[in-house]
Order: sequence, then structure tokens, then C-alpha cells
Amino acid sequence: MADYQLQIFTQEEKVFDKQVTALTLPGAGGYFGVWAHHAPIVATISKGKLTIRIHNEETEYELEGGFFEMHNNIATLLVDSFRA
Repeated sequence: MADYQLQIFTQEEKVFDKQVTALTLPGAGGYFGVWAHHAPIVATISKGKLTIRIHNEETEYELEGGFFEMHNNIATLLVDSFRA
């Protein structure tokens, strides 16, 4: 599977910057998934769980909401809070 770059920022700092295989995000209209070569998208993120998959390993984090953008295989997540 192809990977892509994910960068996650809080208001204070960059908290994540790695190559990932897939994401599952809590969007305003429900959860959605993002894989490599996804169409460009900008979305509002709700409070909920973010699942990051790197190859066969999944890790979950808690988000308090924010914004997500995917463009040219670079995903950027701007969140109010991010914790394991």
C-alpha cells in the first residue's frame, strides 16, 4: 500500500509528522477514511477518535475538533487538542 505524509498541529506546536498508510477521522457528518492519492478535500473535524494506520499497525488518539486538508498526498490536521 502507498503511504502519504501526515502533519498534525495544535495551537502550540506540531505534534505529529510521519508517513502513514491510512486515517479514519471524525468528520462533522460522521467518520471518514483517507488513503494515499485521495482526492483533494477540506473538512471540519468533530470531537472523537482519530485512527492512524502505519502499514499493519493502528494507533488511536482523541481529538477535540478542528480542520483537515488533503492535497497532493499531504494531509494536514489542525486540531484543538490531540492526545493518546
